[in-house]
Amino acid sequence: MIDDILDGGGGEISETPAKATSRSRGRATRGPGGGSGSKLAIVVGHTAVAPGASGVSPVSASEYPWNKDLAAKIVSECSALRASAAVFFRDGGGISAAYSAAAACGAKAVVELHFNADGGAARGTETLYGTACGASLAWAQSVHNAMVSLYGRGSGLPGNRGLRKTPPHPRGSASVNALSTIPSCLIEPFFGDHGADASLGQAKKDGLAKAIAKAFVTHFP
Repeated sequence: MIDDILDGGGGEISETPAKATSRSRGRATRGPGGGSGSKLAIVVGHTAVAPGASGVSPVSASEYPWNKDLAAKIVSECSALRASAAVFFRDGGGISAAYSAAAACGAKAVVELHFNADGGAARGTETLYGTACGASLAWAQSVHNAMVSLYGRGSGLPGNRGLRKTPPHPRGSASVNALSTIPSCLIEPFFGDHGADASLGQAKKDGLAKAIAKAFVTHFP
């Protein structure tokens, strides 16, 4: 679930949040990547002190720690596909610092990691994209297609909430419109406070990492 008011910046994924914050205040540093091909920038949504929505069992975590772990899995999957990935956090310098660092690392695309929540009343998969970079729509569609295929939520099927453009959709605008030359998207793969969706999201976590990595190397060969 998105909260665009949170503070943050870049940090190395191998560090604790406290260390990452202390080292990256005023500057954002790059996490580890692998391979020698195109580079994917992964932004972990929310922060250690304001970690976002809480997921029920078996997710049993809020967005920030769950997606920090997912980011590490995506890095490994990109490496296996001979691409590289860099992880950035919003702790310390905000959305702007994280995305500036992503641009500085030479990323071909950015994906920001979240999961959704609605008081246990909703479920499904959606992907947000912005208007600042004209290539963002196609990138968002590639990632969204990979996710709904993984979850069995293809076009027209229940649970496929589709693509959301922002603006006019208000959520996530600061993130997906932070860069004008690098395509960016923000994923909400499942609803963490819906029991069945949480179970699906947890069971398919490794598959989600693989799906995102494969979407990247396919979209940016």
